[in-house]
Amino acid sequence: MFDLPSKKEALTNLLIEGVRKFELDHPSIKWSCVAFDSCPWMGWVALNFDTTEKSNSIVSQFQHNGPAWYCEDENGRFNNNCTDFKYCEFVKLEMPEWYETYDSLGDDFHINYIDSNGQKKLLDLDAEGDEGLNKIVFSLLKSIMTENRQKIVDLAKNRDTISRLGVQMCDSECEYFESLSI
Repeated sequence: MFDLPSKKEALTNLLIEGVRKFELDHPSIKWSCVAFDSCPWMGWVALNFDTTEKSNSIVSQFQHNGPAWYCEDENGRFNNNCTDFKYCEFVKLEMPEWYETYDSLGDDFHINYIDSNGQKKLLDLDAEGDEGLNKIVFSLLKSIMTENRQKIVDLAKNRDTISRLGVQMCDSECEYFESLSI
């Protein structure tokens, strides 16, 4: 069972304590993006940090492939691929029950889950595929990131002038990035 509300506190702590830890471990590093990424069927959520230098390097390397290879907002182009972040998987939370639920499906491609509003639901993976699972976890991670936006701003003493927060699901269309203002 994917019980999303029961994971909210642990994921919020991953975010807040991850920002604190990064700031303590790397006091001279200016980060430009902090983002969750997750692979729900493999049972993990990670918090990642990128720097402007690394982001610019990735954009420069891949911009000739077109806009599917980077992201752009009012502050310019940036790396939106957490696996290419300077500090990929800086902290990671294992969710073995997510993996076990997915791994034990057998011939039944239905997952029972409790959504962020506490409603019990059934996800039909035959109809929606892994992207259906990505969408329900993405919704939770995005809400945690946006609800804690001000805490991130307050904690982050070492962020770059142009910085962002985000959520990206592994091998998915589910992605969200937002600029933070100083």
